[in-house]
Amino acid sequence: MERLRIFAARLRGLFRKRQFDHELEAELRAHLESLTEENIRRGMNATEAAHVARREFGGIEQAKELYRQQRSIQFLDALAQDLRFALRGLGNRPGFAMVAILTLALGIGSTTAVFSVVDRVLFRGLPYPNEDRLVSFGLLAPIERDEFMLGSGYVDFRKEPGPFETVTSMAPGTSDCDITEQNAIRLNCALVEQTFLPTLGVQPMLGHNFTPDEDRPNAPHVVLLSYSLWKSRFAGDPGILGKTISLDGNTTRIVGVLPSTFEMPTLAAADILIPLALDEAQQRRSEPGRVLRTFARPRPGINVPMAVAGLQPFFERALQGAPPEFRKEIHLSIRTLRDRQVQDAHLASWFLLGSVFAVLLVACTNVANLLLARVTGRQRELAARAALGASRGRLVRQALTENLLLSLLGGIFGMRDGASALSFLYVHSAPRHSAFAGSSSRSARYSVHVGGRAHFRCVLRPCSGPLPASARIADRKGCSCHNSPCSAADTCVSADRHLAHSSRRCRAATPQLVEFAKRPDGNAD
Repeated sequence: MERLRIFAARLRGLFRKRQFDHELEAELRAHLESLTEENIRRGMNATEAAHVARREFGGIEQAKELYRQQRSIQFLDALAQDLRFALRGLGNRPGFAMVAILTLALGIGSTTAVFSVVDRVLFRGLPYPNEDRLVSFGLLAPIERDEFMLGSGYVDFRKEPGPFETVTSMAPGTSDCDITEQNAIRLNCALVEQTFLPTLGVQPMLGHNFTPDEDRPNAPHVVLLSYSLWKSRFAGDPGILGKTISLDGNTTRIVGVLPSTFEMPTLAAADILIPLALDEAQQRRSEPGRVLRTFARPRPGINVPMAVAGLQPFFERALQGAPPEFRKEIHLSIRTLRDRQVQDAHLASWFLLGSVFAVLLVACTNVANLLLARVTGRQRELAARAALGASRGRLVRQALTENLLLSLLGGIFGMRDGASALSFLYVHSAPRHSAFAGSSSRSARYSVHVGGRAHFRCVLRPCSGPLPASARIADRKGCSCHNSPCSAADTCVSADRHLAHSSRRCRAATPQLVEFAKRPDGNAD
């Protein structure tokens, strides 16, 4: 208890120095006056009495220093003195301070911005339980770089998924949908199967997942809201379950709210999830059916090569009705969800991260050279301070404090510049025709959080060849760099992002895609 009281008293002394100094000055003055008066009573004159009193009392400045050490925490007090001295020193040499701070800000800012982007690609896991067991599977063709299945084959496959424990599907990308009630707003809606969330291992934060009865044709309209839409549109109302909204003119009931960490496996920004409602009979009649993105969790003990071997018979049956030319071009693909999202950005991410670390190293080397040059010019100052009683440890601590202050200021400016660079990167790397362009600030923040890896991939990797035909079919207003390298704003993206632009274009593209696949010349109009 006594130690706590002493610590509290010393802590107060750090913030009441001026008051305590005045009190100490008054007390010392009273002592000297008392001794002087006593000497005068002994028969000394005033001058001699004051001189003798000072001699008897001892060193006044030494007494003040001893009192200051006892009333405060010495380490913090010395640190405050060093910081004040360092600030005065930097203020006396503004040119040196500006160059050193800007050099550090450049290195720290660029490293922070790039690391914030590649962190998701290289280090951070996906927001799903056991994310290493999530795979994307299906067919790959020259016109499509991401796995897909056709509805006529999928409706039979999902009944006997072979090496998979659970399978699910969704429509490519997202489609535009409108809340057509008061304060109407346009949103991004994703069509997903009722097994979508269970396969990903995600539970709604509020409410429940779609039921099999809700995921069928002509079923009552129901939706799941994203967390951001629930907070912004409905003010986080916990009683939102069971309420209805007017979505595209249809009365739609809200059955749940997704967690704040949820993201689509395709990295598309989705405000609302809607049941896919596949009609099995219609899919079989409209051979080959609609295009679907398919995901699964393999059974325990099944790895990717074993899953490929298990799906090979189904793959061969699916190709029996295809033209021979088409069979040579299409093949089966199974890969982890992380590999699907990262694709060819992994190596480029390591290269870019190493590059910015080299920039940071160069910046630190330049600042170290500046500090060495400055120390050379301060030799006389350091010698004078040592002569006045400063120990070698005190001088080293002062130098470290100055360097730490420079690093702190450089870090502050670097973080600000890094945040600005990151915002610039995300804004200008998004395709102009995408759903991110012209979106609200809420949607922009969501796209930065969720779509970082996809945007990064688009910025780093120029188009290595002609734009996929499916992308040209799906969105004729998309990237204009069909046969040349893309700029950051007009980067060629994969076909699912083009198909995501609108459901109407997606539905119109599907028969053209199938027709193109059957043409032997391989040319798309």
